[in-house]
Amino acid sequence: VKELTWRHADGHMEHPICAVGGLEVSAVMAHSLELLLSDEQKDLLSSVTEDKLFTGGIVKQVKNMETGSHLPLSEGCADRIRVQKSSSLDSTKLPDVPLIHYLLDLCAQRNDKSRHEDFVSLKAIQHIVLTKFPTLQSSGEHMRLVLEAYYGGAGILPPLTSVMGGLVGQEVLKGICRKYRPLDQWLVFDCREVLPELHVEPFNRLPRGTRFDSQAAVLGWGLTTLLRSRKLFVAGAGAIGCELLKLYAQIGVGTIENGALLVTDYDVVEMHNLSSQFLFTEGDIGKKKSRAAAHALVRRFEDVNVMPYEEKIGLSSEEAFNDEFFDSLNGISNGLDNVEARLHVDQKCIYYRKSFVDAGTYGMKGHVQAVVADLSENYANLSDAQEPSIPLCTLKYFPHSHEHTIQWAKNAFDNFFGVEVDELSAYIEKGRAFVVEGSRTGASKLSLIKTLRVNLSIIASASYSDCLRWGIVTFLRLFQANIAALLRRFPRNMVTSSGAPFWGGPKRRPSPLLLDLDNSEQRRFVILAARLRARSLGIHVNHSIENDLSSLAGSIDMELLNDSDVELGGIQGEVDIGRGSQAEVSEETIIEECRTLPDTRPVCGQLLPIFFGGEGKKEVHIDFVMAAANLRGKCYEIEASDRYTVQSVAEKITPALVTSTSVVSGLAVLEMIKVLQEKKLEFHRNSYFNLALPFFTSSMPSPPVSRYHGDHKWTVWSNIQINGDKDLTLREFLDAFKSKFGLSVSMISCGVSMVYSLFAPKRRISERLRMTMTRIAVEVGQVDGGELEMCVNCRNHMFCLMFRCSEGWKSEVVSVPAIFSIRSVCRRRYDR
Repeated sequence: VKELTWRHADGHMEHPICAVGGLEVSAVMAHSLELLLSDEQKDLLSSVTEDKLFTGGIVKQVKNMETGSHLPLSEGCADRIRVQKSSSLDSTKLPDVPLIHYLLDLCAQRNDKSRHEDFVSLKAIQHIVLTKFPTLQSSGEHMRLVLEAYYGGAGILPPLTSVMGGLVGQEVLKGICRKYRPLDQWLVFDCREVLPELHVEPFNRLPRGTRFDSQAAVLGWGLTTLLRSRKLFVAGAGAIGCELLKLYAQIGVGTIENGALLVTDYDVVEMHNLSSQFLFTEGDIGKKKSRAAAHALVRRFEDVNVMPYEEKIGLSSEEAFNDEFFDSLNGISNGLDNVEARLHVDQKCIYYRKSFVDAGTYGMKGHVQAVVADLSENYANLSDAQEPSIPLCTLKYFPHSHEHTIQWAKNAFDNFFGVEVDELSAYIEKGRAFVVEGSRTGASKLSLIKTLRVNLSIIASASYSDCLRWGIVTFLRLFQANIAALLRRFPRNMVTSSGAPFWGGPKRRPSPLLLDLDNSEQRRFVILAARLRARSLGIHVNHSIENDLSSLAGSIDMELLNDSDVELGGIQGEVDIGRGSQAEVSEETIIEECRTLPDTRPVCGQLLPIFFGGEGKKEVHIDFVMAAANLRGKCYEIEASDRYTVQSVAEKITPALVTSTSVVSGLAVLEMIKVLQEKKLEFHRNSYFNLALPFFTSSMPSPPVSRYHGDHKWTVWSNIQINGDKDLTLREFLDAFKSKFGLSVSMISCGVSMVYSLFAPKRRISERLRMTMTRIAVEVGQVDGGELEMCVNCRNHMFCLMFRCSEGWKSEVVSVPAIFSIRSVCRRRYDR
């Protein structure tokens, strides 16, 4: 049966069954699935007896089209207040949605009179609101909303338009593509927390003939001027970073004295960046992103002060991002694309007690986290989902998705043209000692000798035809000999220890490919492999002989492929697979095999190890990976991947949509405006959304976890101030710590070095007690100015003390925060 369909009991999903050898009806019914069969298929199944049933097969999930209904816009606008289908980005404000609908109508109907002359009209509107919504109070938060809508409703706040623009843009795309679920009627976004705590008087909103008039109508000139004088650091100038820079420039950050926008990104602009990073043009390709973004901002906003850096966020940038740099900042915005860099910024912000806003997207999903100094938990306290890894046995033997075949092909690329060439270079330099004295096991050394023998013969002949032969042999080994060896090891009828079929579930039984050089896919693989092999070994590529592959294939000794190396000892499963694994190889055998290798000799050309994504034409790298992955997919009946999919998986490209980037950037800037106003924690929001569903949620950030000892309380933001007029000795430090907290230090470590412990020899303890803390850091902990792992968190040295303390005679371990400084002049470096 080639094509069947089954449907879930709820009727929402249909699953076409592809490439099925048979169907086990009882298994289908156990999953509450309904078979959709034609009369012919029903007759076929009724004639099948139990002994003829087969298991296994591939099911492809297909989502059914759903039909939704919505009120026409005219009807919805006429009676929005009573419309039930309204949602909010902040679920806590759902009860206020009818009032917000009314106030939005009010903003749309405003006349052109100046606001300060319409106080009587305001009174009338307040009366109407209280009449329409009798549960509201005549004073308080809701009346504040009426005031803001009346006086500031005509204004425009750039981050708010960014959020709504991204949402509307995504809904338009849904209507065009008819993909993903659209909004169900109305969506309301209420970010009233961004407003100044005190109501802004009408005269403080009047236009002044600047580009900030519309913003001042909402926030007032006091907050607008505050924003213009702030100094913010934007980490990353990618998709999110560009939007953050644009929005900060629009609201005026860094446009007057003492204000500035600082941005860093060590990456360069590439062609594919232009579709999602709108500060860049084709003329910026090859330039550093930070500088290109800074120039674009200055061209659009002449009054903004932008300071670009080209440093990578991490330990290597300690010199550039030093005490003076962080002390001058009012806030930090993250536009980073990896967790490691985010964690580094998080630690820096804890150390310097700076607030930052983290933003990230993945396709249509996005998040914004506000990390408020001293008030909220830090970024590292929320565990990130680890990047899923593919088990080695799945990758090598049992792939069942295109991600597996692409990763396998990428690994093969690096091994063939990178690792093998590095090994060849090492052999040419060191001779046979490279193999004999290496750290590999015996079987691995034997495999290395075979690889070296092949590559040495190719560079000895310096012939491109040998590279083509190597490409043909590589095809036969990967897609024929290795597959056949796997099937001999695990035949069709093999069962596990529990009696279940071995080939089933995620394990797809492969089929070897027959060599057919007239097949365009096979021919392309062989030629790409030969060209890359020639380039890595410094051999000239002769395109004219690529048309004569058949004669080259006829000269290959097929007997050489019968001993295909398929190392099966590492497969995990419910079956005994230890037998048949490679036996141990003696040292004498290795030495004897090494003697068969030719002596080292000059290479015909320069050896050039090629790793995926490295130097050279990356298009060729993608071509090879795509060809290899799709051929392996044919072996395992996995659907072929297009070039875009191959590049996305191989280069681990995070899907970026301008719509979700626009939403997340607007939310992040709104949070930063709250940070700059030093708002309380309850005014901040962590936001999460998925535009495809659509799903939106926001919540107040959690406060930091508090720890206690006696009368002392500390959080991750706490630090211990132990100041003096000199560099404290270890004895002075221990005495000061005991005096301050009543705790006796029993152990201090510095990286892997033990600086101080009660069980150390008394002579050593006596010597250390007289040494200064910075001297201990250098001489014992081997810390220099650029490293970051010492026991005392001492500004530029960033020493991180780890204590094990005891109270009195108790054996109680007390966790304490990092030591912030041990002396008042700790900013200078220790001179060795």
